[in-house]
Amino acid sequence: MSGYVAVRLGYGVRFVKSVNHGIAFETEIGLNLTRIIFVGFSYNLLSLFVYDHSNTNLNTYAFRVGFNLGK
Repeated sequence: MSGYVAVRLGYGVRFVKSVNHGIAFETEIGLNLTRIIFVGFSYNLLSLFVYDHSNTNLNTYAFRVGFNLGK
């Protein structure tokens, strides 16, 4: 068993009613339970640039269970 931390920064696009775009940020912390199975908790932020010069922030929290198939 081992722990991990991930931080990602990028550019995001949202396709709901109209196309919005902005800065995307994600941070994640988790445990590799075995060499293949992991669990983690992540926080995502998408800060959208809106045409009336205001910003809209969308926050998402996620619990992840997954598989590392490349190991």
